[in-house]
Amino acid sequence: MLTIDFLTDYVCPFCLVTKENLRAALKTLHQEAEIIEHPYALTPEGGEATDICDEEHRAYFARLKEPAEAVGLNMQLPPEIRPRPMTYLAFEGAVLAEKSGKHEAWSDRVYRAYWVEGRDIGQIDVLCVLAADIGLNADEMRQALENRTYADDVKTAIKHAGHLSSARRADSVRQWAAHSLAGVHAAGNDGRAARRDSGGRKSGGNGLLRGRMPPELVSNASINTSGAVL
Repeated sequence: MLTIDFLTDYVCPFCLVTKENLRAALKTLHQEAEIIEHPYALTPEGGEATDICDEEHRAYFARLKEPAEAVGLNMQLPPEIRPRPMTYLAFEGAVLAEKSGKHEAWSDRVYRAYWVEGRDIGQIDVLCVLAADIGLNADEMRQALENRTYADDVKTAIKHAGHLSSARRADSVRQWAAHSLAGVHAAGNDGRAARRDSGGRKSGGNGLLRGRMPPELVSNASINTSGAVL
């Protein structure tokens, strides 16, 4: 079975669109795969919230609108909630969700809450509602988030994601880009993933793979976002 390490943050729109494309590709190719999501916080805890309505970000959003619609996502681009919320609490909620076998459901719900519904996923009240939406105990979620029960787990996971990013940057992303960006270019992407990857941390976003992803999988995936994170 193919194992895919997916470095992601809930406030990264490219992550969401790429994830949907990847799912579609796996289904089309009848390829079994385990997608392991790793938290890759775009804003360090305690850092300054990012303005995502500057000229550069608006260009990202404009480029992403068509690919998002192609996978059935009616995303708010730019998002309604600005500046970009911190996602540490949402990642801590993911740890609790995983204990109930609902990590994937949690991830999907949080993504859509922010990008489609315009909800502030940095707020405990919102996260508790999302927990109830997928069948988790909202009171248990609130207690865990208020007490920061899983804060250390998330910090460890983010650190591990950073190691994955560094270890695979020169290998996986470049191989992925070399084999797949033709399809990405066809969707109007400018190949920013490969260029940003060689330039530093920003490139370490979605789609870093453990080992080598079969080129036929990626080229047939119609992955039409760059792997760059905002």
